[in-house]
Amino acid sequence: MNCPFSLNWLLSRTQQINGFEKIKCSTYDLTKAGLEVCQDYSDWPEGHGFGSSDGTFAIKEVLDILCLDQELTTSFTLRLSIIEKIAA
Repeated sequence: MNCPFSLNWLLSRTQQINGFEKIKCSTYDLTKAGLEVCQDYSDWPEGHGFGSSDGTFAIKEVLDILCLDQELTTSFTLRLSIIEKIAA
């Protein structure tokens, strides 16, 4: 069992998400979040398919980590994007 995607793929795709530029993070923080998500997926079963929706959720996990202490959140509005949090 191992991670079904590379760290480079995950970080590259994460940075392409609409609104990513709103996130204030260093390359270190981005890489750290990516490594955490890769670790979470490291027990992906051999032979078990990994589709585009699985990839989207992995990207969302990275974004959620980066948005934790910011006034931002992730949203599925036709596609995954970063939006400002709405006050409760």
